[in-house]
Amino acid sequence: MKLLIVGSGSMGRWFASSIDAEVTFLDIKAEKAQGAAEDMGGKIANLGTDELFDIVCVAVPIPHVTEAISTYAKNATGIMCDITGIMKIPMEAMKKYANGVERISLHPLFGPENYPGRIALVIDEMGPLAEQIFEDLEKAGNALFITTAKEHDEVMKTVQGMTHAAILSFALAAQEVPEEFGTPIFDGLIDLVKEMTNGNARVYSDIQEVFGGSKAIIEAAKRISSADWEEFSQLYEEASR
Repeated sequence: MKLLIVGSGSMGRWFASSIDAEVTFLDIKAEKAQGAAEDMGGKIANLGTDELFDIVCVAVPIPHVTEAISTYAKNATGIMCDITGIMKIPMEAMKKYANGVERISLHPLFGPENYPGRIALVIDEMGPLAEQIFEDLEKAGNALFITTAKEHDEVMKTVQGMTHAAILSFALAAQEVPEEFGTPIFDGLIDLVKEMTNGNARVYSDIQEVFGGSKAIIEAAKRISSADWEEFSQLYEEASR
């Protein structure tokens, strides 16, 4: 089975390592594809390749997903999928450009350094290759669950957009604190800041652009800052629910 990974970053490498297939990497930065191929024991393809693959997996930044699908759908003979972190946009693009093959969208709800984990899944056109992908991912210890593109993208406004905005806002507002003053809640937030800021700023920027979240966090902070004791108690109870 032949697999083409469009995009040679960390998530593309993760997918390649999880699927039992002969892998080829393609990337707008040729050196990234070469590095991934060397690390993973795969091959590379040029941007204009006409080679055919059983599986084409798109693992590019969110702003480029439609272009990548429209360009490389022709290379898929069995199934096309994406692991870009958004679902409505790639599903619409695959319906348009890859309507002759199986189509699925996968969102690993973890960074590549934290696998295995839960993977959200949208199935548009099911078949034997999709089943093989699911089996391989489950063998690697992942837990798959089915959702819809609409539900996924709506939930991600909170799960990613608001969460990331809240953590980064805290980091930007916080003053430097001597270690001995840390509390469990403060230390927990510091750990989250360290985890987020050890990643890729472009990924978090793309998430904010697509899902938003910062405006909702601002409005919530305003409600807290202007509340008297009674209002604060009500907000506290609201938050606990």
